[in-house]
Amino acid sequence: MADALEAVLAQQPDIQIVGVARGGADAVRFADDLAPDVVVLDRAMPEIDGITAMRQIKRRHPDLPVLILTASAETEVAESALAAGAAGFVVKDAAFEELAPAIRAAFEKKVFLSPRMARRLAT
Repeated sequence: MADALEAVLAQQPDIQIVGVARGGADAVRFADDLAPDVVVLDRAMPEIDGITAMRQIKRRHPDLPVLILTASAETEVAESALAAGAAGFVVKDAAFEELAPAIRAAFEKKVFLSPRMARRLAT
């Protein structure tokens, strides 16, 4: 799925992919070394899961927006990610439509929630 999402994002003229980490530890290093404007992490990453990697990134770069991408649409997962400092939460089954808007929102320092997740959290 990561390759397909990269292809979708590569078609966005206002989004540039500066690095693709294959694990949480790489993501933390990339955040340090590549100075991205927004980081997108899969919740289920090898080595260090996405939430743990996000916490490490946020300790080092508190103003860097981090989006969490996950297969789980459980409200507990979204609440945990947001409480840990996530700039947004995108469910994988909607990622092809929602990831680019989520990145744009995070870049503008806005919180993005997948509409399906927002409805669940509101009830």
